[in-house]
Amino acid sequence: MKTITLRQPWASLVAAGFKTIETRKHDHFKGLVGQRIAIHAGVICDKAAARIVEQYADSNWEEIRAWAARASLPSGAVIATAYVHSARWLKASDAPAALCRTGGHPGLFGLFLSKIM
Repeated sequence: MKTITLRQPWASLVAAGFKTIETRKHDHFKGLVGQRIAIHAGVICDKAAARIVEQYADSNWEEIRAWAARASLPSGAVIATAYVHSARWLKASDAPAALCRTGGHPGLFGLFLSKIM
C-alpha cells in the first residue's frame, strides 16, 4: 500500500474525516487515483494549522474545535487509510474540504479522499 506523510494536525484532521482533500503543490501523486493509501502522521507539527483551519472551515468549525480540544495527535505512525477517488488542480470552492486556501496561482493539486478508516 502506498503511503503519504502529512504533518500534524493535518494527518489527524484527515483521519477524523474533517479534511477530505489532501493538497500538494505538484501533481506527482495523481497516479494514486483508484487506490487505497495509508496516511502517515509525520513527526513535525504545523504550528500555523489552527489559524489556517479557522479561516477555511465552513459550518463545521465548532465541531473541529471541540475535536481538537480532546484530540491526541500521534506522530511517526500510520493513523488511517483512505481511498483516493479523484485528483485535480483545485478551485477556490474546494477550500472547506481542504481546510486551506485553494485555487489561484500557483495552484494546489488535490487528492480527493473517501472511505477513510
